[in-house]
Amino acid sequence: MKLTCEELCVRLAASPPEESWPDVSGVNTLADGTGSDLCFAESAGQRAAVLASDAALVLVPLDFPDTPGARIVRVQEPRKVFFSIAESFGAQPDFSGVHTDASIDRGALLGVDVTVAP
Repeated sequence: MKLTCEELCVRLAASPPEESWPDVSGVNTLADGTGSDLCFAESAGQRAAVLASDAALVLVPLDFPDTPGARIVRVQEPRKVFFSIAESFGAQPDFSGVHTDASIDRGALLGVDVTVAP
């Protein structure tokens, strides 16, 4: 899956940047983010990590300090928003239930609609 910055901003009800930013095709931590990853920071204390990150976009709180040179999008709850978007990038199994190659305890009780991959 790939999202343009503009598509992401629409999903977030955020203002798109004036300049063109890279597309997002994955999620990662600030330290490991690449030029196509979405990351997040929760506080101004992470400003240096945001500046050092190679991430395509970083979700930050509304009160995050100005950070020239960083591609940030201000949102109400960066962690919550990040994980809601991260679900879009997760691979969906092409089966349901317990995969024949999966290994689980005979006594395990599984919830409804649970999928266990190998």
